[in-house]
Amino acid sequence: MTVEEFFAIALELADTEESTHYGHPAIKRKGRAFLGSRNEGTTVSTKLDWENRDRLLIEHPEHCVITPHFYGWPWLLVKLEGLPEELAREVIGLAWENAPNKDKLRDKSQDEQMFG
Repeated sequence: MTVEEFFAIALELADTEESTHYGHPAIKRKGRAFLGSRNEGTTVSTKLDWENRDRLLIEHPEHCVITPHFYGWPWLLVKLEGLPEELAREVIGLAWENAPNKDKLRDKSQDEQMFG
């Protein structure tokens, strides 16, 4: 899946628009970024709630990852190569639902212990 295909799915949802977030192409809902292109379009960062972020990391380690940069933040990196459309739609839907919510941070050490 390409980043363009991933973003096109997101743009099917209400109140979404193409934009930028910290200098990267992004999709926003009502002005709040919930998807962002990373690594020259090979991955997408997605804003989720903690429960779904951790669940997806465990259930789909071949596509869902985090780096130390994201420890303590409710963001998930999704690798696009070979990404099934069904999983893309699930992640996008969850991120869209969470988009209006302000980030709830947690201690970085919790992520380091779980995923580091």
